[in-house]
Amino acid sequence: MLRDEQGLVTHHIASFTNITEHKEAESRIRYLARYDALTKVPNRMQFQHMLQQAIARQAPPRHGLARPKMRYAHQGGMNPPVIVIHGNALDDIPQSYVRYLERCFMEAFKLQGTPLRIQFRTTHNPYAART
Repeated sequence: MLRDEQGLVTHHIASFTNITEHKEAESRIRYLARYDALTKVPNRMQFQHMLQQAIARQAPPRHGLARPKMRYAHQGGMNPPVIVIHGNALDDIPQSYVRYLERCFMEAFKLQGTPLRIQFRTTHNPYAART
């Protein structure tokens, strides 16, 4: 503010900065953090986040003493979409839970009318033979 000799305000001074380019760059960085730049498909971080959300809402049922542990997920194919989930004790996951996971992924990635397959890859304990 500029004041005259009596202390009264005569003028206001303001400064403006256009942040459009900054906001566009932030948006692009957020997009590249979640999607592959070349293929435009969700990257592993998106699949992992969706898997963690689905497990948090409904944990997989126990089979015997062990509860299946789903470690991470990634895309395994495009036509039809295949999601590969790696973890331990995944051999006995019931079909109802597989359908639940399919529905979660289909809603998250907006795959209506597209058949989605989920494959499980179990890692084996390298020390199991020693006991």
